[in-house]
Amino acid sequence: MGGSSPLGGSLRSCCETLDDEFTKAGEDYPGSRGDYNDHMRHCVGSCETTKKEGPVCAMGADLREGACEGLPNWLRRLLGRLCSDNDPFDYDSNRYGRMCGSDYRSCDACCDEVWRVERGGD
Repeated sequence: MGGSSPLGGSLRSCCETLDDEFTKAGEDYPGSRGDYNDHMRHCVGSCETTKKEGPVCAMGADLREGACEGLPNWLRRLLGRLCSDNDPFDYDSNRYGRMCGSDYRSCDACCDEVWRVERGGD
């Protein structure tokens, strides 16, 4: 049906962009929990979404983090990638990504600097 929303575009466009950007970030930065690649996945995915759809849309990444909290494991497995691990580390990286989304630099450069400065990474 289309139509605009407070997100700046359509809700459908926002969801598609979130999915596309986080899929790409996951391919570019594979890894486990709490490491550089985990930070970059979340930060870059949120940053690119912010640049394309705005920060309100990019907050959808935080919704996904807690969406499956409290569900039984069998249902979490069934829902697959719609569920995340509700890791506070990811919320922080998503927030940094939204901040980087208003930066003039590339998302990769900004998120890398955040890792080195804010997270104390190498």
